[in-house]
Amino acid sequence: MATTARRLLFGLAVAFALSAAAQSNNNPANTTGNPATGYSPTDPVTSGLRRGNIDENGIEMDSAMVHRRDETRKLDRKKRMVDSANRLLALTQQLRADLQGREATPEDQKRLDEIARLARQVKDQMRN
Repeated sequence: MATTARRLLFGLAVAFALSAAAQSNNNPANTTGNPATGYSPTDPVTSGLRRGNIDENGIEMDSAMVHRRDETRKLDRKKRMVDSANRLLALTQQLRADLQGREATPEDQKRLDEIARLARQVKDQMRN
């Protein structure tokens, strides 16, 4: 009789524990991670989030979002470098054409300084 009572109590305890676990999993407010963001390492929706992948606005991003952001930044950087290099080329060609057959003027010196500054900028952009 005592064995049957123990088994019954054990079965009720297991059923109660499983019922409580199922209810806590259905409650969106009960997260095991960051309650402010809803991050949970066991949640399939937020499990792609990694600690430290936070954008400049403080929003956590998954790995696909981080990849897209990085690719966009690379493309923007490349576009800026190409634009700067094209501008440098245009200024150099214009100065060369203007200096053919005449002496340099103080205005030409200013343009030459601008070309040197732009060349340093392009060089620094390519290093980084």
